[in-house]
Amino acid sequence: MDLHMMNCELLATCSALGYLEGDTYHKEPDCLESVKDLIRYLRHEDETRDVRQQLGAAQILQSDLLPILTQHHQDKPLFDAVIRLMVNLTQPALLCFGNLPKEPSFRHHFLQVLTYLQAYKEAFASEKAFGVLSETLYELLQLGWEERQEEDNLLIERILLLVRNILHVPADLDQEKKIDDDASAHDQLLWAIHLSGLDDLLLFLAISSAEEQWSLHVLEIVSLMFRDQNPEQLAGVGQGRLAQERSADFAELEVLRQREMAEKKTRALQRGNRHSRFGGSYIVQGLKSIGERDLIFHKGLHNLRNYSSDLGKQPKKVPKRRQAARELSIQRRSALNVRLFLRDFCSEFLNTVPRTRKQIIHHLVQMGLADSVKDFQRKGTHIVLWTGDQELELQRLFEEFRDSDDVLGHIMKNITAKRSRARIVDKLLALGLVAERRELYKKRQKKLASSILPNGAESLKDFCQEDLEEEENLPEEDSEEEEEGGSEAEQVQGSLVLSNENLGQSLHQEGFSIPLLWLQNCLIRAADDREEDGCSQAVPLVPLTEENEEAMENEQFQQLLRKLGVRPPASGQETFWRIPAKLSPTQLRRAAASLSQPEEEQKLQPELQPKVPGEQGSDEEHCKEHRAQALRALLLAHKKKAGLASPEEEDAVGKEPLKAAPKKRQLLDSDEEQEEDEGRNSAPELGAPGIQKKKRYQIEDDEDD
Repeated sequence: MDLHMMNCELLATCSALGYLEGDTYHKEPDCLESVKDLIRYLRHEDETRDVRQQLGAAQILQSDLLPILTQHHQDKPLFDAVIRLMVNLTQPALLCFGNLPKEPSFRHHFLQVLTYLQAYKEAFASEKAFGVLSETLYELLQLGWEERQEEDNLLIERILLLVRNILHVPADLDQEKKIDDDASAHDQLLWAIHLSGLDDLLLFLAISSAEEQWSLHVLEIVSLMFRDQNPEQLAGVGQGRLAQERSADFAELEVLRQREMAEKKTRALQRGNRHSRFGGSYIVQGLKSIGERDLIFHKGLHNLRNYSSDLGKQPKKVPKRRQAARELSIQRRSALNVRLFLRDFCSEFLNTVPRTRKQIIHHLVQMGLADSVKDFQRKGTHIVLWTGDQELELQRLFEEFRDSDDVLGHIMKNITAKRSRARIVDKLLALGLVAERRELYKKRQKKLASSILPNGAESLKDFCQEDLEEEENLPEEDSEEEEEGGSEAEQVQGSLVLSNENLGQSLHQEGFSIPLLWLQNCLIRAADDREEDGCSQAVPLVPLTEENEEAMENEQFQQLLRKLGVRPPASGQETFWRIPAKLSPTQLRRAAASLSQPEEEQKLQPELQPKVPGEQGSDEEHCKEHRAQALRALLLAHKKKAGLASPEEEDAVGKEPLKAAPKKRQLLDSDEEQEEDEGRNSAPELGAPGIQKKKRYQIEDDEDD
């Protein structure tokens, strides 16, 4: 469509926008009203999209709108109106016509609009245009939700839609017949996006939880950026070509050369197409002609293989305007710098977008695509069912070794069909041979801690060693090789527990008993959550009390956290220490068990604490003791849930409420019989009774004075 065919009102409106003098664009006073009039004309165009075609023929976007965008972007109302007009002009042709027209006249209009869109795409391949868009988008994203207005959100959406529309324009294969490693219009557009920094803003929109409403637009833009790209080529770009690849290319070229030479030789030796009168005719036996006789072939024998029943017929001619358009598809390789940019963008996108397995599972459940989290638990593929003979063998071995110290160990040594420890335990429970898992634990002889190691270190070692042999948390699908690897990991974990022993004792003596109990509770709670959800992620340790905050700032306490495998906060990104996702529930429970306070240390702890005279000091001690008792009770509940608590711990915690500090009247009581009874009852107990007796003696001395 030529410019002289343009509508008069439309031509006057375009002339009122302004004019370009050199590299400077001078806008008219009524430029904003003219842009709004063009938007109004586009809203009322007919089925042939005449207004859109006239504006494309006049090159309004290249000569007026782009200069206004780059040179007058400070005028916010004009900038918003120009963005609106550009979004309307660059929308896909399929969106304008609804579908691909079948009528020739409408097909012509469709192809004409597509041609104008391809011209728009070439005009946008400049760093200036995308530089203005990225700068404006950056300023809008800097605003918080309180400061951001509705107009700002609309402008963000229109900028993203404009980038999407420009990238969506298909390439003109007739015009872009370029060789590999040459920059096409799409490659130039991608390079302009990279130079303007718009790719960094797209990454920010993808990883920011506050900008999730633009996720669909970002997804469309990223998918269009990687259009017609080969993933294998992008992954291998920049690594250099291997000798094997070079030899393969050389062999392929040699095959093509030999084929071309063979065809040339065949054409040279081939006879002419004109049949000589003396060439003779042949009868093809077995191939009937129209009648019942054999077919007579009037050409040479070398042409017999190309024989067809349609030979000699005139094909029906179809007018060119009725012929279906042929789809051209050309496979080509983008420029090297563009491929490097796309590879780095893809790597950074995959590394920075935080989408853990647990988050994806919960999101699928919220969307209603899955019933529960349990549907996504990892399931093994090598599960072998128990046969009847294997069940009878298991029952026989259990009856044989049920009175031994290590029932499960003897069964695993003598069983014929090798099974993991967890599967054997589950089968024994299913057969009703045992009621609880703890009946299968390895029995150990009780030893006096004071006769071997001071401060109850040996009891801690026995407790940790007993925990190392409890493998009830292993999944059913573990093979024997994984079981052997698990035993080696248990030995390493056992040595780590014993190495943390002295450090935990010193922290107990320095008064960090309550923070250690809090840390132990956090580890067990994280282990329970990972077992229930079937997946794991890093869990932050958030101290909510002053004592826990002081402990987290202590260097010795931080050293203990590092030995337990807790990860320190990353610089500039995180604030709290985190329990890594790589730690399994079994490892977390073993680490929690290593923090248990030995009984001998609990007996000596009241003597190491300073004496605080007066009622205020006693109230503070009672408050701390109550808090410690509550933490121990919560810890025991988690242990009972996991099957790690012993009857001695349950009895000890059951007696602790009875060991609460006596009231003031009990402290002032001087009855000798009551003192003897209290002393006799509190002798085997730990902690608070020693402090109460000392305070009572101190008050009696004050009365004597």
